[in-house]
Amino acid sequence: MTTNIVAGAGKALAAALFCSLSVSGCAHSPGQPVPSKTSTLDPGPPSPGLGRPQGHPAATTTFNATDLGWIQLMLAMDRQTQRILELVPEQGSSTNLKAWAVGTSERNRAELSSLRALLADRGAADNNPHEGHDMPGMVDERELQALESARGAHFDLLARSALHDHYSQVRKLASSVQEAEASAGVRETARKAGADAARALRHLGRL
Repeated sequence: MTTNIVAGAGKALAAALFCSLSVSGCAHSPGQPVPSKTSTLDPGPPSPGLGRPQGHPAATTTFNATDLGWIQLMLAMDRQTQRILELVPEQGSSTNLKAWAVGTSERNRAELSSLRALLADRGAADNNPHEGHDMPGMVDERELQALESARGAHFDLLARSALHDHYSQVRKLASSVQEAEASAGVRETARKAGADAARALRHLGRL
């Protein structure tokens, strides 16, 4: 299924989106119908905080599965990274890393808003099928607990490593999605995310 959806997108995108593109996530059950390459989503009730303005017609849009997979994966990654960035000023020791994390946290929140807007425009629910998954660019529960309990130079080391992995994966996905069967809006959002990730990696290399 993944090969058909992201034909020509490259191994990085295919592997990272394998669970996303099943829409139901990695817990997809054998025998359960797999969504087709594109699907018309029933918008249902708006998610909290994502309601459309009163009087705005419900969106029923032919939604590319690559679009949904990339957005859901990026939301999961950015939400986790937001938590790490917010820990840096509280638990880190590097003044430069703290200052960088504050500005990066603001940009990450803006990216989260853009991703949620892409879902809302199509009437898709803002859920997280990747919660608890151990995937490239994300820390597992044990690593997150280590970050939350660490302080000082040790925390700085763990945070830099986690953030480097996150932005490296974002850049790979952003590059690959340009060749996938994604919509123009998703490709443009991915392009911006990739550019931001490249800048973040350059800064991290100097911190």
